[in-house]
Amino acid sequence: MWRIQKLSWEQVQKYLKEDEVISLTQELVKIPSSKDMKGGERKVAEALASFFEKHGIPSEIQRVGLGANIIARIGDPDAGPTLMLNGHLDTVLATNMTIPPYEPVIRGGKLYGRGSCDMKGGLAAMAAALSALHEAGVELKGSLLYTGVSGEETGSAGARRIVERGPASDCAIVGEPTSLVITYGGYGITFATINVRGKAAHGSTPHEGINAIEKAAKIIIRMREKLPKIFGERADPVVGPPTYNVGIIKSGTQPNIVPDKCTLVIDREVVPGETLEQIIADFQGIIDELKEEDPELDATVTVPAVDLQPLKTSLDHPFIKHLAQATQQVLGRVEYTGRSGSTDAAIFSEAGIPSVIFGPGEIKVAHSEAEYVEVGQVVNAAKIYTLTALNYLT
Repeated sequence: MWRIQKLSWEQVQKYLKEDEVISLTQELVKIPSSKDMKGGERKVAEALASFFEKHGIPSEIQRVGLGANIIARIGDPDAGPTLMLNGHLDTVLATNMTIPPYEPVIRGGKLYGRGSCDMKGGLAAMAAALSALHEAGVELKGSLLYTGVSGEETGSAGARRIVERGPASDCAIVGEPTSLVITYGGYGITFATINVRGKAAHGSTPHEGINAIEKAAKIIIRMREKLPKIFGERADPVVGPPTYNVGIIKSGTQPNIVPDKCTLVIDREVVPGETLEQIIADFQGIIDELKEEDPELDATVTVPAVDLQPLKTSLDHPFIKHLAQATQQVLGRVEYTGRSGSTDAAIFSEAGIPSVIFGPGEIKVAHSEAEYVEVGQVVNAAKIYTLTALNYLT
């Protein structure tokens, strides 16, 4: 299978078919794979398996709960390091979209559709890298591993399966959208729940009750006043300051009843060095302060263990240097950032696999009502992944 000891980039690049990269992206976007689409992830995995089979690359589809992972590899993991190219098969829901979510049209150099940016363009570009190196007959001193994983948008079950059961890897590039900027830091994440208790009463006699929504509103306002200063003092030099978002408010049964319960669910993005105790203390301090001002306020906060640890990877690792060189060669520039949202890269990093995030697409249009990915970025991503592997593994 492996015919040539060393090939140049010019020789290998001929096997990278740009039209095929884009058509594969379109094929993947056509497949609904959000959490409400039963079997959607497996269909994406099957489409990728067909692509790999077409190019003579063996692959395996794993069942992960109701979802699926797909694993493919070229090279020999016993002959040297393994570089993992990773992406997720699922998308967020398409309920808010102003374009047909599963009809991937190209207009003005942009490919539109749910998941085009996050992250089926990245999945296609990574698959193309394996096929180009394989068809060129490159003999790798190690292996290039492809993992398309389940459920990144809903708890990262697929990435956790890889960490727990393999296959093993020495380093990883996660192809989430970064506009082809090397991202070596990212937030961890946990969810805080604040339960506010009041007293029910008839809506015509609100003074006889305690309105839990009004008490919760005080907490929301005080968080807005206090947390930015606390977070600014705790900012990480790479990732930046922590963040929070009140994403869910649950309360009330009908308009003419004073609500006796209100629940706030808060997305809390965690930076390196922060502890669970600090996170809890931030919210508890606000509640305690308000209780002194308003004895009727009755609230408790619950924060589980940090579900996803922050990412902070050293730029000294050889695979990152090769990624930077490849980016410079293809784009004529290389950029770094230490800040991103939560991704599976943090799971791999926590497991001892040095990881960075690098992929086509702008994060600001991921999950948006008119999601798209620039065609040129998908093609360039495929080139950079291919060139990185060629230089690092030969």
